[in-house]
Amino acid sequence: MIIDNTIKEFISILKSDKPAPGGGSVAAVVTSMAISLTLMATRISIKRKSFNNYDDNIKNNINQKIDKLEELLNISYNLADKDIATFSNYMNISKTKDSNKIEEATKKCFAVPYELSNLCLGCAKEIFYLKPYIVDSIISDLNMSLVLLSSCLESCLINMKINLKYLNDSEITRKYLIQEEQIKEFEKEKNNILKDK
Repeated sequence: MIIDNTIKEFISILKSDKPAPGGGSVAAVVTSMAISLTLMATRISIKRKSFNNYDDNIKNNINQKIDKLEELLNISYNLADKDIATFSNYMNISKTKDSNKIEEATKKCFAVPYELSNLCLGCAKEIFYLKPYIVDSIISDLNMSLVLLSSCLESCLINMKINLKYLNDSEITRKYLIQEEQIKEFEKEKNNILKDK
């Protein structure tokens, strides 16, 4: 997995003349960092004495959120590799000049950022729930995770749009437009939260 490289090794590969990993993999890796920041802020917060003041239902919900975020984290790792494999496959197929195969490969290139954007939105939903329970001394870390997710979602839109340009598929276009609206809603909520930071 690309995530198994050290940061220095990953950057060394990234800055080379190889076409992959590229922006899609970077977005997935940054998503994993956003999730990790959220997990850190949550785990520190639940160790504070003030956490004991919440009822058992809230405590259970927060622990379930931690489990969900761990699940999303593992998926983000896989998407970093999936992006590399998908784009490499596209590059190989594009040499064949087979229009049907190229179209299918392009659809797969669209699917990865679409999946990542869903993951980011799912992570944001967990952050919006957790925010009231994060202690003030580390709320900046949680806010930073929202900023990182915002960047990743913008990256996903860019990658989806570039592939959409080469596809004549109304269903995929519909998916993109719905996702674009959902991301706009995320941005509104994120901006409202950051205004109060």
